[in-house]
Amino acid sequence: RYAGRGTYRTAVDAERRLLLSIEALRGDAPLFAMRFEDIAFDVPFPGRGAAGGGRRRPEWLKVEREAAAPAQLTERAGIPVWMPSWIPACFERRESELIRIRPNISAEMKEAVKRMSPFPVPNFDSAVVKVSYTDGLAFLAFIEVAASSERWQFVKTLSPAGAPEAPVGKVLARKFPDRGGAAYLLELGETVVFVAGNAGPDEMESMIRTFERR
Repeated sequence: RYAGRGTYRTAVDAERRLLLSIEALRGDAPLFAMRFEDIAFDVPFPGRGAAGGGRRRPEWLKVEREAAAPAQLTERAGIPVWMPSWIPACFERRESELIRIRPNISAEMKEAVKRMSPFPVPNFDSAVVKVSYTDGLAFLAFIEVAASSERWQFVKTLSPAGAPEAPVGKVLARKFPDRGGAAYLLELGETVVFVAGNAGPDEMESMIRTFERR
């Protein structure tokens, strides 16, 4: 229905309300196809701590998720949050939230990583903003972190050699095209924004040009 947007074809069991297969097409070109050969119910799973199940592994990674209205994200995340003023047709906001990742890494683990890697262990304890949109099948997702965070500085060390630095106040965009969509990495002053989705590159680039600081 929309230029650059994939077409979806599904098969369902209407009586039992089960999705049986889904195909995605762009024009006549297939993007992907998936179907269920078998569907089973009441599959037994061993409970945690059950006899013979062994000890539960220590939880060294703590992830906290908290819903927040878009207007509250900047204040609660402590970073300037950027949002588009235009979204492709039929997309509606599905969620907006703050994610805090607080790994509990022991001194022994840090020392082991230091011996195996030339990079120091980054401090991942910082806020991540996530906002997503959907048209029912396709999706658009925005992930934002502070440009000064150790998380982003660590990721930058993994970027291809010679990648240009973002001039102050300008946008650096790297495009990772895929048959079913595209992804972009933007440095907007104090904030790094990762944008990914199933909309066509033209739609996504038009959307990115409307980014505003909220």
